[in-house]
Amino acid sequence: MTLTDLNDDELITFISLARIVIRADLEFSEDEEDALEALGEQIGATRWRSVISRATSEVKSRDAAMAAAAKISMPETRRTILDGLTQLATADVMVPAEQAVLDHLTKMWRQTS
Repeated sequence: MTLTDLNDDELITFISLARIVIRADLEFSEDEEDALEALGEQIGATRWRSVISRATSEVKSRDAAMAAAAKISMPETRRTILDGLTQLATADVMVPAEQAVLDHLTKMWRQTS
């Protein structure tokens, strides 16, 4: 499964979580920007812009993003989201704050498996 296989609601959750990862180190590096652009190209420009717009208007906080993530129940979907977030976090040097977001998601999803 890849990000292109996610439905729009799952992709909105991914984008909302990606914003958290990107902001975790208080810097949006050029490498992170390149990684995000590559993900957008994988998904397709029109769909990517649409889900980013929806994510921005529908998911306004970290708590809302985590609540949306808690609703993801399929293990394959969870793994795909984590893989994409890891790709963003490791686009440059992963910092502890980024790792903490990934760890939080992993722990939350293990508890609801």
